[in-house]
Amino acid sequence: MTVEEVLLEKMKVLPMKQKQEVLDFAEFLGRKENPRSPRRSRQGSLAHLNIKFAESDLREAGDEMWRVLTTDPGMGVIRHADAGYEEAINFAQKNNVKIPMDE
Repeated sequence: MTVEEVLLEKMKVLPMKQKQEVLDFAEFLGRKENPRSPRRSRQGSLAHLNIKFAESDLREAGDEMWRVLTTDPGMGVIRHADAGYEEAINFAQKNNVKIPMDE
C-alpha cells in the first residue's frame, strides 16, 4: 500500500472534525514547502501606477516618519509633565526631556 492509500484508509474512520484537522495540517505543510514569492521592491510595487521616485525620496520620507513617531510621544510627555503627572515628570527628568514651561 502507498502512503496515500494508508492515509485514505485511516481518514475513513475518523470523525468529521478530525478529518478537517488533517486537511488543515496538510494545507499547512503545503504552504511550508511552497513559500511565498519574495516581495517586490517599493518601486516595483508601484510600477503599475507609473510613479517614479528616487532612493533619496524614500530616505527623506522615512526620516520624516521617524520624526513624527518620536516627536509626538515626546510632546505627550511634555504635556503630561506640565499638567503635574508625577510619572511624566520623573520620565522627563530621567530621559533629559526639556519641559519648556519649567524653564
